[in-house]
Amino acid sequence: PGDAAALRAGATLAERLGIRLVASNNVHYAERAGHTLQDVLVCIRNLTTLDEAGALLRPNSECYLKSAADLHPLFAAYPQALTNSAQIAALCAFELNFGLQDLPDFVAPAGWSAHDYLTALGQQWLDAGRPEAYHTQLAHELAVIERAGLSNYFLIVWDIIRFAREQGIRCQGRGSAANALIAYALGISPIDPLEHQLVFERFLSDERQITPDIDIDFDAARREEVIQYLFARYGHDHAAMACTFVTFRARSALRDVGRALGLPADMLAEVADLPIDASFSAAQRFMTRPTLDLNGRGGHATWALLTSLCSAIDGFPRHLSIHNGGMVITGSPIAQRLPVEPAAMPERQVVQWDKEALEDAGLIKIDLLGLRMLSAISDAVDMSGADLSALAFDDAQVYDLISAADTIGVFQVESRAQQQVLPRLQPRTFNDLIVSISLIRPGPVQGNMVHPYLRRRLGEEAVSYPHPLLEPALAETLGVILFQEQVIKTARDLAGFSAGEGELLRRALSAKHADPLLERLQTAFISGAADQGVSQAAAAAIFDTLRAFGGYSFPKSHAAAFAVLVYQSAWLKQHAPAAFYCALLNHQPMGFWSPAVIS
Repeated sequence: PGDAAALRAGATLAERLGIRLVASNNVHYAERAGHTLQDVLVCIRNLTTLDEAGALLRPNSECYLKSAADLHPLFAAYPQALTNSAQIAALCAFELNFGLQDLPDFVAPAGWSAHDYLTALGQQWLDAGRPEAYHTQLAHELAVIERAGLSNYFLIVWDIIRFAREQGIRCQGRGSAANALIAYALGISPIDPLEHQLVFERFLSDERQITPDIDIDFDAARREEVIQYLFARYGHDHAAMACTFVTFRARSALRDVGRALGLPADMLAEVADLPIDASFSAAQRFMTRPTLDLNGRGGHATWALLTSLCSAIDGFPRHLSIHNGGMVITGSPIAQRLPVEPAAMPERQVVQWDKEALEDAGLIKIDLLGLRMLSAISDAVDMSGADLSALAFDDAQVYDLISAADTIGVFQVESRAQQQVLPRLQPRTFNDLIVSISLIRPGPVQGNMVHPYLRRRLGEEAVSYPHPLLEPALAETLGVILFQEQVIKTARDLAGFSAGEGELLRRALSAKHADPLLERLQTAFISGAADQGVSQAAAAAIFDTLRAFGGYSFPKSHAAAFAVLVYQSAWLKQHAPAAFYCALLNHQPMGFWSPAVIS
């Protein structure tokens, strides 16, 4: 009611002011059928029910995205208004013209470019008598970094590490950055990638010049000092925390949607305690069983609507939260690049894009993560006076302790699952620790990698390889594909892929919607293998093996960085137990065991 008069008044005003008319619908959902879900989401947002929402809800189901054919009859008297709308829509083409270069410029010495300064830092490290292989690898990495325009990025990360160490804040990088020799040379990563046969292209390559991933763990008790350093160095106008979206899952959807529908809280609590899967089958069976007394509780139709709406919003963002440690730093004011809002913490702001959106846009997020084990190690070192920098990772007593599964409180290897595996694995080297960390993970367990590896290690099963060409890539894990880097090596050694192409394959194997790309890579894999003298049947079988196991494999670089902390914490437990246990108790909650067990 009143629409016609309002349209006439608007047209008259536009004519008098010389402003063109624009017509649109008031869109709140894509299709008409979405109006019920939209009403429910409004109720969830306002903590009310459909019966009590009143004017908060739209009066009808017309607020959907209408076609031109639907709109023309509604605006028959103002056809130019629809033409103007189409013109505006045509102008709304937007391309992100920033990205990897949208970082503050690291202030290098006068007359030095960022890349020249990064090269000089690397050369300074090489001059300490490194073998020729290190010179060759670092030159390769620096060339790729220069082509990707990431020299400035590495200097910013190096500066963060430099500040932390100057302040005595224990820290180390992990993740795929440990594949990079430059990260080791700059002190970002504790892992020598050549010694551990890591693959730089798992981190960065010419074929995949996307936002690199450098995660840095800091003493959790002092991480805030590092964050405040970045705010002070670059200013609040240029730095913000990344966000993460907390999404609806089965139980949260049941509670929130059920509350909006006015269903009793006790009934919803009972349903939410059921074993619930994505299809809500258990909830459906519970809510529609004939013996259920639904008198005054909405009837079977309401319960069916509940599960239908829960399925519809599965994975929807529920609320925005601050990322655990991700920071975005930009050269231009951050509000000119990203939507920003005040954070709950004072003097903080958070961008409204999560890590996936930032990566899609090519914007770099630097992860500054708090790790309680680093706090405990720092405390234990302060109390005991131990010097962990001198450790050679070859102490037999430390490996005896780990092999005996006396690992309560030891980082990453204290769980019951690890304690069952360690006596069979009998780790005696640093590489054994890397394997142990990688084995007891959801992926390797689900991919049935654990027992074949252990049987081969114990001599209960012969070591074999899918093809003789793969022995160099798989020898360290006895023919079992355990590490992500081995997927890259397999593609390289068997099919002649470059390391960068191998990384594209590895990512496609673990991606959810990469079937077209995976088909193209499979064709190239079989063709490349044929050039190496491998039969089509053998190449296809090996590719199927990669398809089955590639998505479950674990990054060796990540495990290697964590293995440093495994050894350090085990060393402290063996040689400074009082300080070790005291430090663990100082930083609870942490790890697998309760303070009562630790003490």
